[in-house]
Amino acid sequence: MSSKIENILNSIPIAIVVLEVDTTHVSYLNNSAMQLFEIDNSSMESIDFSKFFVDKVDLLDLLVNVDINNQINDVELCMIKSKSKENIWVKTAAQKGLYEGVNTTFLTFHDYTADKSLELELKESRKKAETASFAKSAFLANMSHEIRTPMNSIIGFSEILAKRLQDPRNQEYINSVVKSGRALLDLINDVLDYSKIEAGRFKLNNNSTNLYRMVSDVYELFYYDAEIKGLKFSFSYPPNFPLFFTVDETRLKQVLINLVSNSIKFTHEGQIKLNVELNKIDDIKYEASFIISDTGIGVDKKQQEKIFEAFAQQEFHDTKKYGGSGLGLSIAGNLVKLMGGQLSLESELGKGSTFKFTIPVSRGNENNDQQVVESIPKNAVANIVFDQSSILVIDNDIELMAIINGFLKGRSLSVYEALSVEDGFALALKTLPKVILIGMQVSEMDGIEILERIREDEKLKNIKVVAVVDATTHYQMRDFNTVQFDDYIKKPIQEYELLNVLVKFINYKNKSSSLVSDTVIEDIKFSDESRDIIKENCGELYEKCIERKSNNNIRNLATCLQKAGDNSQLKDIKDLGVMLENAQQIYDMDRIDKVFDLLSQIMDQ
Repeated sequence: MSSKIENILNSIPIAIVVLEVDTTHVSYLNNSAMQLFEIDNSSMESIDFSKFFVDKVDLLDLLVNVDINNQINDVELCMIKSKSKENIWVKTAAQKGLYEGVNTTFLTFHDYTADKSLELELKESRKKAETASFAKSAFLANMSHEIRTPMNSIIGFSEILAKRLQDPRNQEYINSVVKSGRALLDLINDVLDYSKIEAGRFKLNNNSTNLYRMVSDVYELFYYDAEIKGLKFSFSYPPNFPLFFTVDETRLKQVLINLVSNSIKFTHEGQIKLNVELNKIDDIKYEASFIISDTGIGVDKKQQEKIFEAFAQQEFHDTKKYGGSGLGLSIAGNLVKLMGGQLSLESELGKGSTFKFTIPVSRGNENNDQQVVESIPKNAVANIVFDQSSILVIDNDIELMAIINGFLKGRSLSVYEALSVEDGFALALKTLPKVILIGMQVSEMDGIEILERIREDEKLKNIKVVAVVDATTHYQMRDFNTVQFDDYIKKPIQEYELLNVLVKFINYKNKSSSLVSDTVIEDIKFSDESRDIIKENCGELYEKCIERKSNNNIRNLATCLQKAGDNSQLKDIKDLGVMLENAQQIYDMDRIDKVFDLLSQIMDQ
């Protein structure tokens, strides 16, 4: 090599090494390479370059790859300095070529030890942070379970006791216990959800869902609460649109519940609206918009940008008056982002607020044979009595058994209890219950294993099975779908939620007497004028009820009949509207059906 070329190579700040072909013997190193690997001129003779590799296999792999590809770039290696034995990280490029007329392998090395050290430190810091985050989440989940277990019992037994107390003051005390218990459980759930979102461990589980039914359930859940406050609460879903879409039903429902409950909490007069809008993109893809508006206290424009921050409520509202953790809107906003949308707010102080979000959805698989059972309103659960039947509860939670028994007392249901799996199977085979409720963690096996065993038994495989899950359970909805639970219910079990599950599988009736007798309903005679007015004013709502006999549609029809009666000053029309409203309020389906039989005759004439 000429001295001129050698001078040029020695002036380059990149380490250059030339190896004899098919060997690890060094033919040449420039000054940068000698400095990098701590080699002096006296040791230049017969250097085996493999000794500078932490793992000699790395060098062999490098040479094989060069031999196959002629050239490689940006290979990361850990090497050793000759004198200090210090490990260094380098990035290497290699190429075959001629050196002084001989086939050789040219190697270049770039020292990036400082960058690699920083990268390793960041990885270690991230690992420690993730470990700490996981430990925090595990601690919160364990503490939550320890708190929730006694709280489930406190709330359940308090609700049972409230029904048996006669003294209004004592009922008020018990209701305060229930209200406080639920507020504590809501706070625990918020903290857990927030910690999962913060740790980036929150995942959605999308399934085909009856969107109309899901939103209608939210409406029914809060209708009675709004009515108690004297608020008008309305719900709308676009006609002539599909019902089934693929969404995470649990989390979407959680967002809507949070927004509607806030509207009711911060609205003292006026109305609340829950509206769904659908925009068709193509045959499969849609955009679903959810709008919750109210005439409540509103939010000042300066504060609206912060409203979705965690713990923001404490800055805007009197927490002693309104309660809450200040996490609800932050969680709702993050959940909407996970769904591909953005939660927005339009509000004017003293005039009300409108929350809106739009998410992408796709058509779901609609099962035309699926029976949709209308939810029982909270104020109607006391009137439900089942046909003589039985259910079986398999769980090692004795207090849960007592709570379920208390809720179902006087409802013509026999409740069998099993604290172990084997006792449960023996009772199931002996009694063949209509429904089996399974705790998701019985001592011998978990709920999914129990279900699988039930499905394998010829005598039991067609019995309806309901999972009883804790709100913090690790079981996801996809697990329920995979192993085919028929439904699930969350702890703490509430009476109306338990009944709404059971009425899907067991025939029932309403034990209350309607405010208007059967004889009066059957004896009403309508004039031609009355029939024409009913057809003209309420025909469209009647058809909607025939299509979907939901609580909301029945209420709207009852209101329409009463208004038509008032406007025409025809008492028979108004009486029919009152009859329908009374029957709907106590969920008397027998009497509702009789009113519809009468309306059917009117519409057909």
